[in-house]
Amino acid sequence: MNMQRETDASDQTTRKCPFCAELIMKAAIKCRFCQTMLVDESGNPVSMPIAGTKISLNPPPASPSIWTLLIWNVLCPGAAALKLGHRMRGWLIIGAVVACMLLWTKEVMVVVNQAVSAAQTGKAINVHDTAQSLQSGIWYDLMVYIYLYSFIDILFIYPWKSGKSDSL
Repeated sequence: MNMQRETDASDQTTRKCPFCAELIMKAAIKCRFCQTMLVDESGNPVSMPIAGTKISLNPPPASPSIWTLLIWNVLCPGAAALKLGHRMRGWLIIGAVVACMLLWTKEVMVVVNQAVSAAQTGKAINVHDTAQSLQSGIWYDLMVYIYLYSFIDILFIYPWKSGKSDSL
């Protein structure tokens, strides 16, 4: 009988945490066991999470501005896609630009070797023709097109707000 009275007294001052099911004070604002806030900023009780959902106390991070993404993309094509969470898309753009750059470097080395050997033999070197031959390769063109595509890609994957127009 005495045990029954103690249980009734403890039921009046305690309750179970809706998140971890430990006994806490009825007036508790934060659970001392799981550190979950039980009351929001306005004083309303926090509702019980739906089974199978993740509990996130932090709001999702805001997406970067379009200008920040453009600056990232100038520094490294594909970085804007990575910043927006499109990993595969970002790494494909970065890999394609790097591969084209390496293959273009192979073409550049041939032109540079020809210019060096011409200079060593005393022949006159036409700088304009050398510069033209450096920019005429297929890998250079492809690298530039992929770089430009990476900027257009930002417009497709950027999370435009509903109040703004989707076109620029």
